[in-house]
Amino acid sequence: MANEKDLELFLKGVKAWNEGAEKWEVEPHEQSWHFKTDLSEADIGSIVWRRVLSDADLFIEQATHYPRTNIGACDLRGAKFRIPKWGFDFREANFMLSNLQGADLTHADLRRAGFLGADLEGAVLEGANLDGAYFHNARNLTGVDLTATRPWRADIFGQESPMSGPGEPISTSVSSVADLTAICLDLHQRSGDGRPSFRLYYRGEPKRWKLSPSVMRQSNHRKGEGRMLLDMMTRRPEDFSGMESALSQWVLAQHHGLKTRLLDVTKNPLVALFYACDGEFQEEEGRVHIFAAPQPLVKPYDSDTISIVANFAKLSHSEQSLLLGKRRGVEWDEHRYPQVMTKLYHLIGQEKPHFQRRIDPRDLFRVFIVEPQQSLERLRAQSGAFLISAFHERYETSQILRWNRNTPTYEHHVLTIPPNCKGSIIKELSLFNITRETLFPGLDEAAKAITSEYRLPKSLRPDTAYTSVNKTWKDRHNFIDFKRTDLPPNPILTSLSSEDDDSGPKKTP
Repeated sequence: MANEKDLELFLKGVKAWNEGAEKWEVEPHEQSWHFKTDLSEADIGSIVWRRVLSDADLFIEQATHYPRTNIGACDLRGAKFRIPKWGFDFREANFMLSNLQGADLTHADLRRAGFLGADLEGAVLEGANLDGAYFHNARNLTGVDLTATRPWRADIFGQESPMSGPGEPISTSVSSVADLTAICLDLHQRSGDGRPSFRLYYRGEPKRWKLSPSVMRQSNHRKGEGRMLLDMMTRRPEDFSGMESALSQWVLAQHHGLKTRLLDVTKNPLVALFYACDGEFQEEEGRVHIFAAPQPLVKPYDSDTISIVANFAKLSHSEQSLLLGKRRGVEWDEHRYPQVMTKLYHLIGQEKPHFQRRIDPRDLFRVFIVEPQQSLERLRAQSGAFLISAFHERYETSQILRWNRNTPTYEHHVLTIPPNCKGSIIKELSLFNITRETLFPGLDEAAKAITSEYRLPKSLRPDTAYTSVNKTWKDRHNFIDFKRTDLPPNPILTSLSSEDDDSGPKKTP
């Protein structure tokens, strides 16, 4: 319970409180802290509200004005600062080493407030202004109600991030396999001079695209994300039988064409180079993205963090927005933060019954690289991995840092492939057995590969000769859609036809 003298001093205002706080000292004891003041369980909001209602000369702005207050090392467990449609002004206040477990700071103005070493487990910050608030090294943020707080505008990661890559981002052109391998070797060598360890992942694209996962590219898919997976599992339950991991469900669904928040990457740079050069868009400039990811951002398939993000994707769009602290509106009226968080814990518990209900909300604002189980043949062939995030809809480093410049992330290098080099690169890759048949194992690709091996020389192919003649007549006479019977005899086709006999009609062009 709150100390009566401390409560009385706090209600006298900022000046009286800060002058008294200067006289108190904090002593560490048995790896914990003695709190110099105690406001625990005090319903300060109700006390202030009653004073405003009874005193005609006291305005709510005056009664709740506590900027730059030193509330460090204070026991605030269960303290309530809630006032109807109002909040306390704690701008630039110091909550360092305070215990705010279960404290209610609804609608408080916490701009540039400091929470270094503070414990905020279960605190209610609904509607609070967190712009510039300093949560780096906060002891505990588990279960904090962040409804409509826009936490990405707070300093939740600190001024310095240990997660740096191998050096300055590389942006250059690649015209051969040798060019790419030289760059990859250089990046690996940079990790040997005392920098934090990192891993390299790659993504190839035949033209310039945004690094946005498929479900984020259309608003209807974005809003129906979780429902689409449920519909797929309902229609094809046998394909998902025994598959309890949310990540495995998303991977299988994406493999068969469902839009998801997973963005494909690979551990093999040659696979990425193949994707950048193969297929259509041969006249476009290709790209190979290299992600130098620090170890803490690389997670195995059974990671608790990945389980949190994968199950988060199963929530409805409004539930996701609530947990991310986005602006509140009518769609949130039926949801409350604790209920939605309980639903997320339930989803996680279905695959991990012993999961401890402790989610650090900062993990929702990172982008992770996950290496899934290689259960699908194509994943194995392509050394596949994925980028995944709860919050971010684009995975370029510049876009991630646009939301919060201190977000720990990977280093992002972009290599360009000139259009006139794509054909020669594909031929080089075939020497390393990097082909569509090896990257897309299955009967379909095998049949295509065999067919191409037995194909006639281009100059002797009937379809090529027909197309060439058809195009010539089209250009000359402005005719279109010729049939073979409309064309005059062609010497090439005639030479390919068999001799006349009585067993059937002659072969004609």
